[in-house]
Amino acid sequence: MNLSSLFESQNIIGTFFKIAAVLFALIYLLYTLVINKQVDVMNKTLTDKLDPLVALVSSVQVAAAFVLFIIAVFLV
Repeated sequence: MNLSSLFESQNIIGTFFKIAAVLFALIYLLYTLVINKQVDVMNKTLTDKLDPLVALVSSVQVAAAFVLFIIAVFLV
């Protein structure tokens, strides 16, 4: 697909949604990285028996966000 066909009148809406999906996936990935960092700081500050579980859930969320971003980039 060439660049000029992306911006034709019938494809402009599809292009907008594709760009929005990639941007949303990127913002979500950055959000999960920040949350993961906050969980690490929290685990160092407070000790609890559920610390490994919270860290695991945070790591799974980062992995899922990364997969979502890769899918969004390559499906566009």
